[in-house]
Amino acid sequence: MTGYDGVTDRTANLKVAVVNEDQEMGSLVVGSLGRSLPFGIVTVDLPEQAMNMLNDRDVQMVLHIPPDFSSQLQVPGGQASLKYWINESNPFMIKSIMQSVASQVTAAVDKQAIAAGAEAILTPMNVPADRVKEIAAALSERVVSDIRFTNPVQGMANQMLPMMMVLASYVGSMIMAMNIQQSSQAIGSAFTAWQNSARAPLSTSYPPLSSRCSRHR
Repeated sequence: MTGYDGVTDRTANLKVAVVNEDQEMGSLVVGSLGRSLPFGIVTVDLPEQAMNMLNDRDVQMVLHIPPDFSSQLQVPGGQASLKYWINESNPFMIKSIMQSVASQVTAAVDKQAIAAGAEAILTPMNVPADRVKEIAAALSERVVSDIRFTNPVQGMANQMLPMMMVLASYVGSMIMAMNIQQSSQAIGSAFTAWQNSARAPLSTSYPPLSSRCSRHR
C-alpha cells in the first residue's frame, strides 16, 4: 500500500512532451509553460516521437501546437485549438491530473491570445490601456482544447482495476494472517510447552490482551 502513499506529493515527477510547429505564438506558449507548470517539460520535434514516448510512459501527456495556430488567431472571429494526447492506460489519478492541466493551459493561452489581439487592434486607436484590458476580458474564447486519448479504457471499473487488485491482495493477506493466528490459539491447549514454543513463529500478532494483562497482575 505504500505505493499509494504521498502520490500527490510526487506530481513534480510527471512530464509533458510539447511539439511546437508554430514559431510565433507557439514559442510564447512553450516559454510560459516552462515557468508556470510544476511538471517536467520535454520539447520534441516530431509528433510521432512524442506519441512513442507517451505510449512508453516516458511522458504522461503530449501537447501539440499546430503550424497554423497563430494564423487561426489572426482570423476575425476565428478559433485556434491546442491538441492534447493522454495515455488512458495510466492510473486514473494521472489521467485526471493531465485533463485538469490541459484545461488550465488552454485557459491561460486563451487569455494571452485575447489580450494580444485586443492590444494590437485597439492600441493604434489610442484606447487607454485600462480600457483595452476591460475589452479583452469581455471577448469570447479564441483558444480551445482538443483532448484525445490513446489506449482507451472502457468503464470506471476497468480504470480502477489495478488499484483494486493491490487492495484485494493486501486485505486477503491480512485476513489470512488473522485466521492463522486464531487457529493457532484455538489448538494451543492440545500441545505441550515445547511444542508450543516450536509453533510460536507461526503467530503473526501479539497474544490476546487478556493473557498479557493476567501476567502483570
